[in-house]
Amino acid sequence: MTILERYVARTVTRATLTTLIALVALLVLFNFIDEFEDVGRGYETLDAFIVGSLSAPRYLYELFPVAVLIGALLALGGLASHSEITAMRSVGFSSNHLLKALLKMGAVLMAIVALMGEYFGPIAENFAQDYRHAKLHGTVVMRSRHGFWAREGDSFVNIRRVANGSTIQQVKIYDFKKDNTLSLATSANSGEHINEEWKLKDIQQTEFTALSLSNRQLESATWKSQFDPSVLAVAVVRPTMLSTTELIEYIDFLDHNGQNANEYEVALWTKLATPIASIVMLVLAVPFALGNQRDASRGKRIFTGMILGASFYLLSRAMSYVAVAYSVSPGLMVIIPSLVFLGSALWLLKRVR
Repeated sequence: MTILERYVARTVTRATLTTLIALVALLVLFNFIDEFEDVGRGYETLDAFIVGSLSAPRYLYELFPVAVLIGALLALGGLASHSEITAMRSVGFSSNHLLKALLKMGAVLMAIVALMGEYFGPIAENFAQDYRHAKLHGTVVMRSRHGFWAREGDSFVNIRRVANGSTIQQVKIYDFKKDNTLSLATSANSGEHINEEWKLKDIQQTEFTALSLSNRQLESATWKSQFDPSVLAVAVVRPTMLSTTELIEYIDFLDHNGQNANEYEVALWTKLATPIASIVMLVLAVPFALGNQRDASRGKRIFTGMILGASFYLLSRAMSYVAVAYSVSPGLMVIIPSLVFLGSALWLLKRVR
């Protein structure tokens, strides 16, 4: 990078990181306020703060396109208001050079933020939900894309899918003796919580003794368990808890089992589209900086950035809801906001050149 490119990149980087930290802190505060409602039920203020803060890595990734737009508008607007961009252009630093400097800077920041969102984000989300569940319900569970495992006394339970608040599917229960030897293995196709009890259906059981084992099949049976339907909410694997690779594997798992994977497909495409959206936001910032060099008050730049960022965020959310509700192509719906803003950015850029 040339001296001018480094100067522009450094200025925009500082503004972008400041904006990103402010936005993430604001959403973490909102999370903390939501979690604060459960304080007093075995859940302390510190616990609410920990759970609320663990959403930060995910927000870093999700908010990066908006933060880079606002940061670029603030930084470039500041350069424009001090006539620095005019001076740069007078020595041959064109809008193409400016855009190239922004894209190089954006690529580096995007790589760092993607690392946070792709690896640390899902880990933090999983830990937060498990931590919250353990504090509120006193039960420790282990969750994966194939359901969750939990211990209840001398039994271990695996539930592959929670269909709704009171219906479970593909249930396996392993009962152990005091000497840690397996005594009974139960497999049920489904179960429903009725009158404070679980009614299991299509059951296969294998009983183990010292010298033999025996099999039996039952049409239905009652499972006396302390698991409440609200407790089983922890078994739901949310898209935010999965990395890109895990999302692909989980979508394949759902498709293979004939289950609806639209929500996870939207989450996958949203992750893949975030770098594209970030580039679009940088391109969009350039015409605003070049076209408002004399009328570039700080308040106006912040307001413009917030309006554009909010519009992009709301449009993205709306397209995601459309994809999930109407089973429209997730890839197409997710990319539409970026295409709309890219078209606007190129049109504006052409006007100011």
